Amino acid sequence: MIDYTISVNGASPVKPAEKHLSNLRLSKRNQEPDSLSAEVASIDALTSTPFSYADHISLFADGNRIFSGHLRTNPRQGTPQTETQQLEILGPWHELDNLIYRDNWLIYSEPDDPDSETETLLRARPIVGLEFTGQDNDEPTQIDSKAALTRILSYAVTRIPHLDVGEIKIPSQKIPFLEFDRISCAEAIRAILRWHRLATVSFDYSSPGPVKINILDDEEATTKTWTIGHQPLSAIPTITPRHDLVRPAVYILYIRQSREPGAEGRIEHIVDKFPTDATGDEIGCLHYDTELAGAVSQSSYLSQSVKAQLLPDLDFTDPIEDDSDSRFRWWLEHYPIFRAGNVKLISVEDSHREPSDEEDEDPSSMYPRELLEGNIAPWMGDLRERRERMTCIAEIEVTDPETDQIIIQTKEVSVEVTTTNAITRKYTALQSSQFTPAEDPPEGLAEHLYKQSAKLHYEGNITLIAQDPDFSVTAAHRLNLAGGPSAWETMRAHIQSVDHILDGGQTDITFGPPEHLGPQDLIELHRAERGKLPTISYRRATAQPPEEEADLPEDYSPLSTSESSIATSLRTFDVTLSTAGILPTEEDLRDAITSAYNTEIHPRNADHIRLKKDGRVVIIFDITSAELEVDDNLFTLSFEQDGETWYAEGFQLGLY
Repeated sequence: MIDYTISVNGASPVKPAEKHLSNLRLSKRNQEPDSLSAEVASIDALTSTPFSYADHISLFADGNRIFSGHLRTNPRQGTPQTETQQLEILGPWHELDNLIYRDNWLIYSEPDDPDSETETLLRARPIVGLEFTGQDNDEPTQIDSKAALTRILSYAVTRIPHLDVGEIKIPSQKIPFLEFDRISCAEAIRAILRWHRLATVSFDYSSPGPVKINILDDEEATTKTWTIGHQPLSAIPTITPRHDLVRPAVYILYIRQSREPGAEGRIEHIVDKFPTDATGDEIGCLHYDTELAGAVSQSSYLSQSVKAQLLPDLDFTDPIEDDSDSRFRWWLEHYPIFRAGNVKLISVEDSHREPSDEEDEDPSSMYPRELLEGNIAPWMGDLRERRERMTCIAEIEVTDPETDQIIIQTKEVSVEVTTTNAITRKYTALQSSQFTPAEDPPEGLAEHLYKQSAKLHYEGNITLIAQDPDFSVTAAHRLNLAGGPSAWETMRAHIQSVDHILDGGQTDITFGPPEHLGPQDLIELHRAERGKLPTISYRRATAQPPEEEADLPEDYSPLSTSESSIATSLRTFDVTLSTAGILPTEEDLRDAITSAYNTEIHPRNADHIRLKKDGRVVIIFDITSAELEVDDNLFTLSFEQDGETWYAEGFQLGLY
């Protein structure tokens, strides 16, 4: 008979009775927490605390560890005759279910400085199926499902004491990128195993030290066989073949942007199906409609708002006395003394302007506007600013506040202003651009899923009765039964749970298809595919420093007027930029609009306008709204580009 002992927080093992434990039951599950339940019965069970929340408790059978976990619940109850506590100790899967999986993102150490150093930041927004170490110039790489599982578990074991990675034996299958927001490590593992539908998760408690987690594919699992009518099998079981879960075909439709030379940006569809003659219309067909990450053009821009006012002609000699003259008003507004209560400007003459910097005497740099707000940056191409001194001879009338005597004075006055050749507007220029090609579809995924979904599963349960429970049985095993129908002898049924009653030597085994093979999970999986987040965001996450030159394909566009049925409602218009040095400007947008649209072609949402410079696309605008103003038949369009909204309004295309 087995000698059971328990250890609490690493202390020497003792018999359960010394801790007042009875009715011990050990349960092991596939992709669920293993658990040990027990009852504490004593005269002071309501008030004493033999165990505390999160105590680490291990169970041994003849000195061999068969379970290890943490106390999670211990409700207490009492009657006039007895007082008890019900303990539930949960295995390491519980920790995996409560640890959020985070992955590396590369960010700028100074968010406002694109030239600053980069640093690694762990974020709870992982992209499963990509590997990015967080090192400078390290491109994210697509990894297979086995490598993705290893990556998640490697993250978990560094944060969960008493857990280590054991065997991971599943096919190295490429899967679509899976982007999540605040997902636990257990959920991330389950998400990957949806593509390995026959894999099982179990824990090996036998070795000293950390518990090992094992993930085995169906072909790697060993088989246990019992014979009907022979011990330890207690009775003839009821077994149901699940023909309803056998899938006749798998049909995967991938949507992405083309990568074929000369057709970059066109929407294309790729079909992966098995058997090869599948149509997708078969009853019970596993059908996936998956959007792959398309080619990505990333750009960053510099912007500067400028407010400027046209200067009047300030080079004149004759006196000006008319206060409605723009030159007279300019001097009145810019020289504060002229606006004093006891001062009246009578006339200005001999007005001229000159650079404030004595070394700057180039008259061609006399700019036509006064800069009121903003500044002119070097990236703004041919736009300039300079400080100028304006000088004139002013005749003023001054009233003495004490005697009311009026005095006429003539004096030379000067003011300094900033002049510019810019106009009032928001200037924007392309700073950098990056191009990422489209995501490739996983190879052979339909056949991989079909081989798992075409298997006939058998569902039922059996009970083993012996002097001691059979602790050799786990969810990592498959089950055959001899002495019954011939199909049972080779059915390799999946063991989903094993319950051991320690005091009675009973082992209850439940077997059948994994829960995630049922109709409800199939619905949820299809829903998950429909709501899959765009997987191109890893390029945003890397936040790599901008490059000097952007290497975009000559004819790249995110969408084009492909004759594909998917793209017939999408339109793209190419416009060549003419503005020198500034990319792009509002004038460029107006040029794009007037070039793309007329009285025959009306703007509409989801149109794309590509702006080209020297035969290369430098920016793509998506029209997010196209509205026709009621008055004057004027169009107002808004454009979305890299999260920034642009507006172009007040242009007339004709009467509609």
